[in-house]
Amino acid sequence: MPGFDRGKVRSRWGVPNDWKPVVMMVIGYWGDLQTLTKSLREKELELRIHKPLPEFAFTGG
Repeated sequence: MPGFDRGKVRSRWGVPNDWKPVVMMVIGYWGDLQTLTKSLREKELELRIHKPLPEFAFTGG
C-alpha cells in the first residue's frame, strides 16, 4: 500500500526503531461503494496503473 506513514505504524503497532516498515497490506473484503462519500467513491473507481511485477519484485532466475 503506497503512502503509509511509517511513524504512525511504529507508534500504533509498537515497531522497534531498529526495524523499518516497508510494506503494508489491507486484508478484507469489498464493501458497498454507496456507503462512501462522493469523493472517496470517485477515487475508488479511478483507473489504476500498476507496474509490472518484474519491475519491483524478484520473480525467479
